[in-house]
Amino acid sequence: MLDNTETGETSAWCVSDNNVKNNYVEIDAGKPMHVLGVVVQGRNTGQYVTRFRIEYGSKVELIYHYQMPMKECL
Repeated sequence: MLDNTETGETSAWCVSDNNVKNNYVEIDAGKPMHVLGVVVQGRNTGQYVTRFRIEYGSKVELIYHYQMPMKECL
C-alpha cells in the first residue's frame, strides 16, 4: 500500500490505461536502505500484476536491474 504519512491514509496504485506499456511506480526512500521484499496484490475486479521488474540505484546514472534467482520465483 502507498501510505501518506501526513494524513495517515493508505491507497493503491493502478495503471490508467492497460494498453500502455512501461507503466511504473517510482519510490524514493529518501536515503539508502535495505528493501527486504516486494508484495503485489490484485484487485477484486480481476485486475492483477502479470509481471514486474525491480530497478534500484542512488543516482539516475547508476541504475541497476535486480535479477531474482529462479528458485525464488516458485
